[in-house]
Amino acid sequence: MIWTSIEGLFCNNKKIRILALEAEFRGTAQGDLPVLQYYQKMKSLVDALGALDHAISDETLVLTILRGLTKRFSMISIIIATKTPFPDFLEVRTLLQMNEASHTKKVAAPNTLYSSTGNPSAPHTYNYSTKSNNNGGSRGGKYKPKPKKAGGDGGGSPNGNNYQGVSVPFFNPMTGTF
Repeated sequence: MIWTSIEGLFCNNKKIRILALEAEFRGTAQGDLPVLQYYQKMKSLVDALGALDHAISDETLVLTILRGLTKRFSMISIIIATKTPFPDFLEVRTLLQMNEASHTKKVAAPNTLYSSTGNPSAPHTYNYSTKSNNNGGSRGGKYKPKPKKAGGDGGGSPNGNNYQGVSVPFFNPMTGTF
């Protein structure tokens, strides 16, 4: 009779532990963790659930991980979730680590494009003007960017909007970021 009571306590504790681990597994988000640490945390939760005879499928693990990633992984998450055949845990970890490494490189290097001029200290700017090349008259909105010489020639659009010194950021279509 005492063994039946102990077994009953163990089973009840096991179910409570499964509920707690399952809730933690489903609710864990990446936050500030690097991909590898987030993966290790999620894998340890799945292993703990497996030790309690509550197995989590590889697909459920991957989908839960993708759902918990930060917004900077949103594009790669969509790509991974729609892959056929569905990728396994290790493949997704590798893809996310490569994506994280590319994000880290982008943060270290500026994303602004500049064109080179003969003088490295003088930035190359464009004078966006609607003036034509003949007698300076306006030609119905034809656009021709003209390199602006150092010191300037006083040109520009008739309303005074010279879009000089505007840098154009690089847009990465794979990540959806600038």
